[in-house]
Amino acid sequence: MYKIYLYIFLSIIIGSTQSTVAQLVDYQIRIVEIMATADQSDLQGQDPTWFFWMKDNGTNGSAVTAWVPSGGFYVEDNQFGQWFNGTPNNGPALPFSWQVVVGTDATQIQTEMEGFEKDCPNDLVYENQCYCVFGICAADDDNHDLRANSGNIDFLLDPPCQWNQYLITNGDYNARVEVFWTHTTLDPGEINGEQYVCFGGDPLEMGSVLDGEPATSIWATYQWQSSVGCSGAFVDIPGAVNSTYDPPLGTIQNTCYRRKVITACDEAISNEQVIGIEVASIPATSVTANPTLLCGPGAVELTVNGGTLGSNADWYWYDNDPNSNGNLVGIGDPFTINITATSTFFVRAEGTCSVTTSVSKLIVVEDPSNAPTSLTPSSAS
Repeated sequence: MYKIYLYIFLSIIIGSTQSTVAQLVDYQIRIVEIMATADQSDLQGQDPTWFFWMKDNGTNGSAVTAWVPSGGFYVEDNQFGQWFNGTPNNGPALPFSWQVVVGTDATQIQTEMEGFEKDCPNDLVYENQCYCVFGICAADDDNHDLRANSGNIDFLLDPPCQWNQYLITNGDYNARVEVFWTHTTLDPGEINGEQYVCFGGDPLEMGSVLDGEPATSIWATYQWQSSVGCSGAFVDIPGAVNSTYDPPLGTIQNTCYRRKVITACDEAISNEQVIGIEVASIPATSVTANPTLLCGPGAVELTVNGGTLGSNADWYWYDNDPNSNGNLVGIGDPFTINITATSTFFVRAEGTCSVTTSVSKLIVVEDPSNAPTSLTPSSAS
């Protein structure tokens, strides 16, 4: 008789280097095949038996922190050295669903197994010791060795959303177990980088406030998406698969961006950020003055004709050509200024993305006549 003890310990820790809460996972584990590789001859035929136990190292969710037995698998007259995946004479049929765990931070499955050859005519009982010859049952033909570690399973090293198979063994007794795991909640993280650039400009790199799941998982990837015009219709950006993204030079239209996190079975989408386009100004066509002629010092109201202001732009007034020696004398439209002599005023639009050409207006100040204070005749008589 042979005895094997199976201990399965499963644990998954999923989190972001920037996130404060570790990602949780769901998993299932099942036994799919069993096999004994050697036989101790006796007069009762070949009847190997398996017992299994498992637990995991999780601390929350439905973590399996105490040993969970599988029950016995007793295969009468089984052919040794071949895998068995049917219904044993005793115990649950294969595949046997061992455990379903939800929302755990476990990282490993540990397994223990016990195997022996059973010759008792009565129903299988764990550690039942008997040895039968011609119907007379005496001592067990195996010492029922203590349960032994049959292997640890770090299933996070294998892809999610599929049954991954593992071999566990103890002496002459073997089993194949499968684990299926998924992320409980996929974390897309958070992006930043909202900004405004000039038409055809080069935006700054968009950053990552929280990296989300791919920061630690080899089974999750990033994919940046864009929506030209911020219409809500997002498309994948080829090659944009890092936690950050640098938009290309030459942006000519408002564009929204977001980031996806993708696994084999799920995806999650981050917040959105916009890159807006700053509008350039159009030059004025002329200036209107009221009045255009003053008789002596006075106030003049200047008004811009034509042209449009771009993003963060305004009309700037100068007392001479601003490209040479002009001095800034005012901002806005219309603009009122007091003058004492004939002057020419220039105006242009100045903003974030452009400074236009200027237009000018001449204001004439004439010298007024002065009233006489007395008369001097050539002769007083």
